[in-house]
Amino acid sequence: MLILETRGRKSGLTRSVTLLYYQKDRIHYVVASNGGRRGHPEWLLNVRQEPGVNVQVGARRFAALARAIPSTDEPALWNELVNHYGVWGDYQKLTNRTISFVELVPTTREN
Repeated sequence: MLILETRGRKSGLTRSVTLLYYQKDRIHYVVASNGGRRGHPEWLLNVRQEPGVNVQVGARRFAALARAIPSTDEPALWNELVNHYGVWGDYQKLTNRTISFVELVPTTREN
C-alpha cells in the first residue's frame, strides 16, 4: 500500500489517501478508479490542481511530481497495470468515464 498526500484544492489542507500501487523502476503508479463510481476520486482532482505530492511506501517517504494519464492515452501501460491488479480493469467496466492513472515521479531522494 502507498500513502499519497495531496493539497486540498479548496481547503489548502494536506489530504492523505491509502492506495494500491504498481512500481516500475523508480516510478510508482496509482489508479484513480474510485471503485468504478461515476465521478473521479477527490485526490485525483487535487493532484490535477497541484501536482506536487508526498508519497510514503512502508518506511520510505519522498516528494514526487504527479501526472494524471487517462488510460486511453497509454493503453500499453494501462494493460500492464490491469495485469498487475485485475480489479482495476473491472472498475473500468462499471463506469462510463475513462479511468486515469497517476504517475508519481520522485523529486527528492527516498528516505
